[in-house]
Amino acid sequence: MCGELQLIRNRSLALKNEFNIETQFYGLISTDKQKLPQQELYTGKADFTFFKMNPLGFIKGYRVLVRKVIEALKNGNYSAVVISGAFPFNIAKRIKKSVNIYTVYDSHGVWEELIEFKPSLKRKMRYLFFKANEKATLKHCDGIFAVTGELKNYHNKNYGWNKNSFISFIIIL
Repeated sequence: MCGELQLIRNRSLALKNEFNIETQFYGLISTDKQKLPQQELYTGKADFTFFKMNPLGFIKGYRVLVRKVIEALKNGNYSAVVISGAFPFNIAKRIKKSVNIYTVYDSHGVWEELIEFKPSLKRKMRYLFFKANEKATLKHCDGIFAVTGELKNYHNKNYGWNKNSFISFIIIL
């Protein structure tokens, strides 16, 4: 299981075990992970949209995912949505235009790591893209989950974030 799915899975389990909060997960996953049993990918209610590993396949899968999430939010009884992943801007913007719901961005780290260890032009371009994407995403969010106080302060300093910040943690027993 990839690191991000493991992190989301652990957060979902903690919400269920510690607070009896049910979660619904929508994910965009490459077809090479389709052969894994769903419970290995995620524990809880899950709906995966699989895409072929190419730009067109990703765009098509992403559009399907966004439609599924907005439809579920319009038809379901949800109190909040947490957005995580590498391309959150479009989905955050579309959710806020479609549904009045508390939206939280799940920040896993800083994009500077892309250029810190192996600097290259390609990494610099990715860094600039992801950093701009994150800044645009925050305009459509009501809160941020940060894994440390330092990450919370990073968002305050670099993006002028003055809304709710939550330092998230998982209890592993």
